[in-house]
Amino acid sequence: MHGGRVALILMVAALGAITTACSDGARAGATATAVVQVEIGANARFDEVAYVAAERVGIDRLPRDRVEEAGEARLEAQVRRVPAFRLKNAPNAALRYTSDGARGWMAWQPFAVLYARR
Repeated sequence: MHGGRVALILMVAALGAITTACSDGARAGATATAVVQVEIGANARFDEVAYVAAERVGIDRLPRDRVEEAGEARLEAQVRRVPAFRLKNAPNAALRYTSDGARGWMAWQPFAVLYARR
């Protein structure tokens, strides 16, 4: 009887350890996926138009109150969709932005603009 009680206590302790490890892993995964890391030169589609990640823009240069939502970006290499933004009061501007976490924004330009500049 005493051996059965010890086995039960060990099983409960093991279950608690597994539950804690799983919840810690879930929290770590949630944190890791909350910000999509994109490198300069990455490809995306905004409204079916091909764009390339051109530069990082800090919050100091582009405060959040100067942008508005503009659909979503499809990051094909990462198989993700993320919110897209554009400058307020400039609906025809070619540049689009995605969040770059606490750093600010990733600025995207259409491939056609990149090719034209080259």
